[in-house]
Amino acid sequence: MTTTPRLSPLSLQATVRSASNGCLRGEENEHGHIVKHKARLVAKGYMQRQSVDFEVFAPAARLESVRLILALAAHRGWDVHHMDVKSVFLNGDLEEVYVSQPLGFIDDGHEHDVYKLHKALYGLRQAPRAWNTKLDANLASLGFTRSVTEHGVYARGTGNKLMIVAVYVDDLVITGAEQQEVHHFKEEMQRLFSMSDLG
Repeated sequence: MTTTPRLSPLSLQATVRSASNGCLRGEENEHGHIVKHKARLVAKGYMQRQSVDFEVFAPAARLESVRLILALAAHRGWDVHHMDVKSVFLNGDLEEVYVSQPLGFIDDGHEHDVYKLHKALYGLRQAPRAWNTKLDANLASLGFTRSVTEHGVYARGTGNKLMIVAVYVDDLVITGAEQQEVHHFKEEMQRLFSMSDLG
């Protein structure tokens, strides 16, 4: 499946969820000279309506839960690891989301066509939930169970095999009894997503 948005005619069953905007900027070197031009398609999420176009709820571990996990790790002498997902919202899969063509970049002969998105865009209000849904499914496939009382905390195993992962948007706090298992989990996550291992 392609991840690049493609122009398609707007069907009667679909509605345009958001307008889009082209964002252009230059990347400068240490001398202030532009060395690279970047363009990004950004959704105008402020035009979306809650509960009509998107759902807001995307769980994240509360600060109290992270403190409790850190205290447990300190008490048991476990190492604590931190990973960060790169371009987190671009990882979320979408169902039926269309955005209009950005002004100044409208394709001649296809003025009334829209982009059908396969992946979330920056600015799209359902991007956090789409990301969380994908992360939740991947953690479940790796044998983790989400906490009933704290939806941003996952656990796998028990006793000397226990591993705990706290999720806060694009950050994962990882700790566990066996360091080999923790390192194996980190490798699994790096195969699934582009991630930075922050130690």
